[in-house]
Amino acid sequence: MADSGYLQIKRHSGFTLLEILVALAILSIAMGAILNSIQVSTRSAIHLMDKTLAHWVAMNTLTELQTASSWPGIGTRKERTEMANTTWFWEADIEGTEDPNIRRLKIRVMSEEH
Repeated sequence: MADSGYLQIKRHSGFTLLEILVALAILSIAMGAILNSIQVSTRSAIHLMDKTLAHWVAMNTLTELQTASSWPGIGTRKERTEMANTTWFWEADIEGTEDPNIRRLKIRVMSEEH
């Protein structure tokens, strides 16, 4: 058979440049939101880790003061402690009470010296 004379135009299926740009814009917005969420989660985890370690330092300090051979003297005591490769600075305000056998302790733990 002879060619019927009709040109057959083959349409290429695919995406236009505009469709690709819109998809990239959507992806970049989504990636920005995901990265922001990861950053907030990381900051929260670091804050909780620091708070937990500071609590442990305070509890260790309290235990040391409780188990000492003599009552801690009234006043402020400042020292530093190493825990988890970090230097922690703590202050213990020791106050007397109406009962001479009881002391009131306020312990503050900081990651920087004040």
